[in-house]
Formats: sequence, C-alpha cells, structure tokens
Amino acid sequence: MFVGIGDDVKRVFSEAVEKCGKVKLLAVGVDEDHVHFIVSAKPNMSASQVVSRVKQLTTRLLWQGYEEVLSHFY
Repeated sequence: MFVGIGDDVKRVFSEAVEKCGKVKLLAVGVDEDHVHFIVSAKPNMSASQVVSRVKQLTTRLLWQGYEEVLSHFY
C-alpha cells in the first residue's frame, strides 16, 4: 500500500460506516494490500449488504483524496 495511506484508509472506513447507518465499526486493520474490518450491524442487514455498502463508500471517498495516484492503476 502507499506510504501514509493506512491512516487515511482507517479514517475513510470510519466515515463510510457512519454513513451506512445502523452499522458500528468495532475494529479496522490495514495491511500492505488489503483491509480487515469488524462491524456490528442490525439483523435486518446481511453481511454482504454491509460489505457492499462500505466498499462503495470507501472507494468513493478514497478516489476523492487519491485520484492522481489511483488513476495510474485503473
């Protein structure tokens, strides 16, 4: 992962989970090329719904801050 992006990824995950509503971020860990996160969600949301929504939001937020870097890969 890019130097310094780990803290931003954690911040963005927190923001994304807040925007999801009914979901609480319990832990987030950033490795070199992936992220682990643990959330608590209402029983009316499936795990795939939570993951899908968090991925959508984090992608959007990270592109806003790292568009120049990420555009080289996509």
